[in-house]
Amino acid sequence: MKAIDYIFPIFEDAGGKEGIDLIGNGFFVGNLFITADHVVSDSYFTPFIIINGTQYNLEEKFRIQLNYNSISYDADGHPFGHEDNSKTDFVIYRFDNIKINSPLRLSENLPSLGQQLNCDFFHRIKAPTNPSQFRESKYPFPLFIWKTTGIVESDANYFIGNFYGSRMSPVHPSRRSSGSPLYDGEIVYGILHAGGDDLCVFYSASHALGLIQRMKKLMNRH
Repeated sequence: MKAIDYIFPIFEDAGGKEGIDLIGNGFFVGNLFITADHVVSDSYFTPFIIINGTQYNLEEKFRIQLNYNSISYDADGHPFGHEDNSKTDFVIYRFDNIKINSPLRLSENLPSLGQQLNCDFFHRIKAPTNPSQFRESKYPFPLFIWKTTGIVESDANYFIGNFYGSRMSPVHPSRRSSGSPLYDGEIVYGILHAGGDDLCVFYSASHALGLIQRMKKLMNRH
C-alpha cells in the first residue's frame, strides 16, 4: 500500500488572472475524505479535489456534521485554545459516488513519545533536500510529492490538548501542506495543523475517531 495513493491536493479557483491555487491536502479513510478544518474554512472560494479527472467540491452539503469545535484565531491570525481538550482541526466529507476504499484508518491511540512516523503531501515547490522528488502532472499544474519523516517530540510539554509536535525532515514548507496525514503503515496518528522550522503540530487522529464513534452511537439510537 502507498499512502500517497489516498492523499489528494485541495485547490480553490479564484478565477481571472489568479486562477487555480493549491491550498492544502487531505486523505481518504475508507470512502470518507478528511482534512484540516482551517484549510477549507480559510478559503475564499469553494475548495475542491480532483479524482480521475473529475472535480468534487468540498461543499457544506457533503460535510458530515460533528461537534468539530475548531481552534479559534485572534485578530492577527494566531491560533489559541490548543490547551482545551475539546478543540479540533478537522472536517470529514462524504461523497456517495466516490468509491476509494482506502485502507488508511484513524488510530485509537496517541503516538508514543519518540515514535517515528511519516507525513506525505503534494506541494508546488520541490524539497531542496530531495532532488529526485517525484513530479505529478495530472493536476491543473505540476505538483511535487513530498515524503517526510517525523519524530514525535520527546518533551511531554508538546502534547497540548488534542495537539502534539513532531520534528520533521525534510523541513516542511511554510504553507499548503496542512491537512496531510501523519501515519505508520495504514494507521493515521495525526492531521497536520501547523508548522514552523522543523517542528510541525498535528491534531490527534484518536480524538477525531472518538468524535466519529460518538456520532455513530447517537445515530444508532434514533
